[in-house]
Amino acid sequence: MRNIFLRTFFILLSSCSILHTTAQVADSSLNETFDVLCAVSTSSLTPTSHWITYNPLQSTEPQGEWECTPLGNHGTPGMKCTGYFNNTANIDTSLLITPLLDLRGFSSPHIYLRFDIRTSSFNPRAKLSVLESHYSDSLFIHPMYDTDMSAIMIPAISVTDSTEWVTHEVDITTLKNKSPLYLSFRYVSDVNTATTWYLDNVILTSASLGVQNVASEMLPVTIIGNSTREQITFSFTASAERKYNVVMYDMVGRMVYSETINAQQGVARYTLTDMHLVPGIYCLKVEGNNKYGIAKVLIP
Repeated sequence: MRNIFLRTFFILLSSCSILHTTAQVADSSLNETFDVLCAVSTSSLTPTSHWITYNPLQSTEPQGEWECTPLGNHGTPGMKCTGYFNNTANIDTSLLITPLLDLRGFSSPHIYLRFDIRTSSFNPRAKLSVLESHYSDSLFIHPMYDTDMSAIMIPAISVTDSTEWVTHEVDITTLKNKSPLYLSFRYVSDVNTATTWYLDNVILTSASLGVQNVASEMLPVTIIGNSTREQITFSFTASAERKYNVVMYDMVGRMVYSETINAQQGVARYTLTDMHLVPGIYCLKVEGNNKYGIAKVLIP
């Protein structure tokens, strides 16, 4: 079944950064359960936590910001965020930003950001993205200019997240030489969809999730010919007859197209039609059989 949607979000440049006034020492470790930092009786992080909540839409503060909740995983405190307040769904964006991290101090050659999430209901229009937040001269750059790593999240967010807590991870090894930096979780809602996201147990680790991370085996994907706003042709090699998920993301991590295809064994060539895309650069992700592949698509 196809699920096609486009969302555009505009922010004035004057609200694109905030000044972080408290000096921090970059850390090479992260193991946050929020059990200590979040007192059950309050909605705020402790002032000394070095975790920061930031909402670029000043008109929706503080209702739409990330806040502490006693409803974390395993019945202990965690964090939550929702764009539903004042008895209505709202256009909102909220960041939960980690302490300053220096991944160069991480002794392992591989680094994974691992976390538990759950959502009150599943709808792909309500977004939870994982960002590499750029750091320069104590300024947080607005997420419109950050690197969204949601496309490489394993496993991908699905309807399972609305029924139970799911442990996800992102391979951030390539960020090791970009330190110091922040990582952040970005919640996005609109006037039609404003579910509640819950987050807990955020850690850096050298060990992957094991069987879930077998999907890190690459599946080469090739874009064929010139793509257009309405049509994209691609190919990949399927090891066996099975279903594959095809998902398109724009450059800020928003899913703009998804489809499930039935591939025969061998070289598979497919054409996606009726895309209704706008000009720009997109990522096409094909996933199945514990493998995934990503290809860049240019729409003139």
